[in-house]
Amino acid sequence: MNAWPITSSRPVGPEPAQHQSGLALIMAIMLVGFAIALVAGISLLGRYENSISQQVRDQAKMRHFLLSTEAVGIRTLKDDDIAVDSCDEAWAQGQMFEADEAFENATFRIAIEDAQANYNINRLVAFDNGEWVTRPLQVTAFTNYLNSALNINAGGQTTPVNEVAASLADWLDTDDIAQINGLERFDYAGHNVANQPITQIEEIYAHPFFEQQENRFGFQSSTVSVELAALAPSAAMNVNTAPDEVLASLELANALISQQQLSAITGLRSNDPITSLSQIDSLSVFRNTNKDDLAELKQQLAVASEYFVVYSQVEREDETIATLRTLVKREQNGTILILERRFGNPWPRKPFLNPSPC
Repeated sequence: MNAWPITSSRPVGPEPAQHQSGLALIMAIMLVGFAIALVAGISLLGRYENSISQQVRDQAKMRHFLLSTEAVGIRTLKDDDIAVDSCDEAWAQGQMFEADEAFENATFRIAIEDAQANYNINRLVAFDNGEWVTRPLQVTAFTNYLNSALNINAGGQTTPVNEVAASLADWLDTDDIAQINGLERFDYAGHNVANQPITQIEEIYAHPFFEQQENRFGFQSSTVSVELAALAPSAAMNVNTAPDEVLASLELANALISQQQLSAITGLRSNDPITSLSQIDSLSVFRNTNKDDLAELKQQLAVASEYFVVYSQVEREDETIATLRTLVKREQNGTILILERRFGNPWPRKPFLNPSPC
């Protein structure tokens, strides 16, 4: 059988020169296109890398600006008299200064807050027989504090704040037994459970009542957290800087102090700072108080503080461009220990017109 006949209109032999030059032209165009694409890609990559490098440089610059501002605040604390801390001292007044061209004409703001003036959330529990247990009096005190100091009922909302206080105490105690109005591990729907005192106040964001958004209680966790502290449960509150609402959580003879006793303490500090806790002994409202009970009351107080929060902010053309929150501890010899830095945290109050926490 004959194969299918193959016909061709051109002679069999070498490719014509015209055809070969056409292929060469196509190859040349492809190579030029590839080279252009390669150059464009390298250029884009270079711009991207330059952009990333600029961002890194800008971040490093802002970090330098903030740390320089922080250093001024820390120097203010180091220069302060550590024997007594009160609201009329230099550290409590805040500072603002304008930089020169070396710092791009930025404005720097510094505010120092006494951490021992805020309500210590860890007071809700006490260490007893190897466990952290709820302190019912402090649940009541914290409920009062939420109602009075934080005004979370603003806007006419009815808020069961006793549930907030009780559930936080349950969150901090060691056991997994739900108290009245409390919450335990199985109630948290994926949230972390502390089961011990917390070390950073931001940890309350893990609590379902303190979501970082408007919740059913009508307040924001970011607003509440700046009015609280996360110190050792035994940390004393500063009698000179703590607001009345915080001092109202003092315990005396297995009860919260009375309004009359609170007014006597705040009246004592109204003209001049309290320089010694023995001054409380002279108040008439405590004249008939058992000495041991009065001693326990004074163990909850101090006339000077160890823990402070230094807020640093960099502004340019009235716009905040960088912030830093630094928790520090000032030791008895004046040494300042930096316990924690948080870049990017906002000011505790906006607008920040009066930086004094008192």
